[in-house]
Amino acid sequence: MSSIQRDQEQLSMRLSEVFDDIGVSDEIIQKRRQSALFRESGFNVLYWLDNKKNTKYFFGNKIQCISNTPYK
Repeated sequence: MSSIQRDQEQLSMRLSEVFDDIGVSDEIIQKRRQSALFRESGFNVLYWLDNKKNTKYFFGNKIQCISNTPYK
């Protein structure tokens, strides 16, 4: 195992510990994803009701709720 891989693994484990300490769980991540998708749908319904030809997409770490999972 290279030094970079070992450092990444240690960082991943530390971030996982911090997430556990502050209460970030898989359930919280799912709820954040659902709320972001709901907001996206709401914006698109409003655009549709206003007869606008726009579509709004949310993406990035807010919608993906990117987290760090430990190496197994």
